[in-house]
Amino acid sequence: MHIFSSGDPELWRTPETGPALVLVTLLPTGECEVTIHPGADVEDVTAALAVVPAGAVFVEHFNDVEAVLLFRRNPAGPPAPEIVPWVPVSPLVPTAAGVSRP
Repeated sequence: MHIFSSGDPELWRTPETGPALVLVTLLPTGECEVTIHPGADVEDVTAALAVVPAGAVFVEHFNDVEAVLLFRRNPAGPPAPEIVPWVPVSPLVPTAAGVSRP
């Protein structure tokens, strides 16, 4: 039996009840721990990583079965947003006008 979810509610997940399969802990030092328990699926991990502060960088991991990922604030600050240059499109020239036909 696979531990990865394929949408089948009968698949095994550990633990079925109790604490969450993925826990996010914000530490007083500004670091963030993400603990992933066996049975967590992609949706569980994705939802937890959305809570990690923007600009945090992955530093290291701990454990073997229950993976603990450690994130820290990037000392250089969060990455700058990518600036895509805006190129105006002339409404007078149809897009297909530049295409030559054989």
